[in-house]
Amino acid sequence: MSAPPYGFDATAEGRARVRREVVAARPRIVFVGLGFPRQDRLADELREDLPDAWFLGCGAAISFAAGTLPRAPEWMRWAGLEWAFRLACEPRRLTRRYLANDLPFAARLLTTALATRVAAAR
Repeated sequence: MSAPPYGFDATAEGRARVRREVVAARPRIVFVGLGFPRQDRLADELREDLPDAWFLGCGAAISFAAGTLPRAPEWMRWAGLEWAFRLACEPRRLTRRYLANDLPFAARLLTTALATRVAAAR
């Protein structure tokens, strides 16, 4: 198990150290909890040396399980609004990610899904 310090992935030396530790362990499943896109970049790097491993990007799930990050109220989770709660709690960190990066992606995804459904209905 490796739990490197915050910001380790900002330097080539930090990434190389973690890579050595993880590759030496030869895991079959790797949980990467750095958030998008950092966890995806790290998983891509590790995949070169661990082609048979499964990589699970779990973002804030580790912090939620550890109790270090508060969860949204039950009604917000039920309504699919946990993202809004997190945005309200961490606006400086999450505004750009949620509104500038994720919103256009979600719009493209929904548009494509709708177009596929309409085409299949014909």
